[in-house]
Amino acid sequence: MCVAISQLGSLKYLNLSHSLCTDRGLLDLCGVTLDQESGRTHLSRSCKPHTRNVAPRWVRVEGRGALSLSHVDAISLINLRWRQGSAFHPYEDVQQVPLDAGFVAMLIFLPKLKVLKTEVGGRAVQAYVRGRQSRRWLRPEPLGLEVLSEAYPTPAMMDCLAQYCPSLRELGW
Repeated sequence: MCVAISQLGSLKYLNLSHSLCTDRGLLDLCGVTLDQESGRTHLSRSCKPHTRNVAPRWVRVEGRGALSLSHVDAISLINLRWRQGSAFHPYEDVQQVPLDAGFVAMLIFLPKLKVLKTEVGGRAVQAYVRGRQSRRWLRPEPLGLEVLSEAYPTPAMMDCLAQYCPSLRELGW
């Protein structure tokens, strides 16, 4: 479904709540894919568990992406699960959003995004900032978000939102 939606360039409002959308669907919505070819290859190590929390290399796919989206409602996505430790958990229960999550890609690649309603909106902004700060040449740019929702806001998150979301008018939870 998200692949079909990603070809609708003039779409402004999207309600994905209670849908079967996955992280890959969110990436398709942004019109990006993970770059598998760039970078050096890493040998597998049996002593280190596979970690997902690395800064991704996304590549924009020409002609894809709903780049005019300004409002996204994505509450209670059924198929979205992230790794925490050795098991996968529902995304709402994970303490930190992975750097390569679809919500982070939405913050980067949907320039007109003003409203993001999801249980992990504040954590996605924190992951965006963490991912940008981990690369010295990328500075976190202020986001144009005006409405954001977060299920478990913390004082550190509020400081991050105040700094990187200067247009924020409403924070729901």
